[in-house]
Amino acid sequence: RVGAALVFVLVLGACTSDDGDGGAEANGGGDPDAGEVTRLIFAVPAPVQGESNNPNRDIQPNDEYQLKPMYENLIGVDPETAQWVPMLAESWELNEAGDELTFHLRQGVQFHNDFGEMTAEDVVFSLTDLIEPAGAVSGVAEAVRNAVEEFEIVDDYTVVFHVGEGMSYSFFEGLSYGAAGAVIKSKADWESRGGGSPASPALDEEPVAGTGPYQFVSRTPGENVVFEKVPYEHWRQDASFDE
Repeated sequence: RVGAALVFVLVLGACTSDDGDGGAEANGGGDPDAGEVTRLIFAVPAPVQGESNNPNRDIQPNDEYQLKPMYENLIGVDPETAQWVPMLAESWELNEAGDELTFHLRQGVQFHNDFGEMTAEDVVFSLTDLIEPAGAVSGVAEAVRNAVEEFEIVDDYTVVFHVGEGMSYSFFEGLSYGAAGAVIKSKADWESRGGGSPASPALDEEPVAGTGPYQFVSRTPGENVVFEKVPYEHWRQDASFDE
């Protein structure tokens, strides 16, 4: 514990070592000659809102680290300029009337655990889960609900948001990697478990598959969440740690 707060440890990598002692940990110390660091551990305060396996509904910004490594968003954020950049959406445009926002999705992006390629079906599933039913803790849900009147799938890689006067900066921020919520999850994964709404697996279950450079391994409630590098070439980045 730190003060009265339980320390929640997020593990981002398996560790290997030639001497069989468990390898090195990226903890800011240790022997610099111990070999390549393949495991990252960092500790944070316990989640304010508690733990959840559904970041779209139940996790606020200060707690989003719980599942951040395994998910991505339609819009990315440049780490140097803080500008919005393409992520799962390669591009987007608003029509002249200002009532149709069209996203063109990146092709070939794979979900974890062999749940196939991300398509417009997954985008609509994920954002519908964000706003329906009412009651999501995430503030992003309200921004999306206020902005979007209807989602329209044009084809596998094109989705149109029919928007109204509620479209705002908060809406775009909510769709981006810089915010908690609005991550894109596998519709096929959730349906393989029986479906239902909201798509909120229990803590002793796996979160719904995402597209990030790390995939879920395990969670020990109140102690840690473990992720590992995906076993294939990720479309966006080669993860720095094995786990």
